[in-house]
Amino acid sequence: ISRMQYYISDISITHDGGQTLAFDDTVILVDAYTNTSIYLGNYVVTDLESVIFNLGVKQTLNHLDPSTYPITHPLAPKSPSMHWGWTSGYRFFALEGLAGGQVFELHGVGDALYEEIEVVFNETTAENGTLTIDLNAEYNEALRNLDLVTGFSVHGDESNPEVVTGINNFKNNKLKNNQVLL
Repeated sequence: ISRMQYYISDISITHDGGQTLAFDDTVILVDAYTNTSIYLGNYVVTDLESVIFNLGVKQTLNHLDPSTYPITHPLAPKSPSMHWGWTSGYRFFALEGLAGGQVFELHGVGDALYEEIEVVFNETTAENGTLTIDLNAEYNEALRNLDLVTGFSVHGDESNPEVVTGINNFKNNKLKNNQVLL
């Protein structure tokens, strides 16, 4: 895998008997080659139950002009680009690489791909009053059931079978041994 980037947004944390903290305005661009760390603020959380987030950019933001954001914002223009165009909006995920000498590219775009993912926690531990939520991704799972041997270049939406397989890999293989499989 030479490139693996994806957006997560609309994060919420369920804690202490069903209480919810919502971070609706938070958008994160995750890059597989960089540890992503986001500070969500100071809250009293004793028992973390789950983290819910959406893969992609919600529709109200997906079709806005990327040049209107400050350069440090996840939705500002990037290189390589994560914005596909006005009609499709942002690439929700971009997965590229080489397998068996063949190049593959899988880019998922379109509002219909906006998917909720929930990660359930059985136990959490705070250190020095700080709770850190670690979500570790196994990126090879994103390639499950995709024919990499022949290579492909797919930039599409919910009408493309490879994109649907890729997005289903994101949402269906989400938790294994306390690791989020993205």
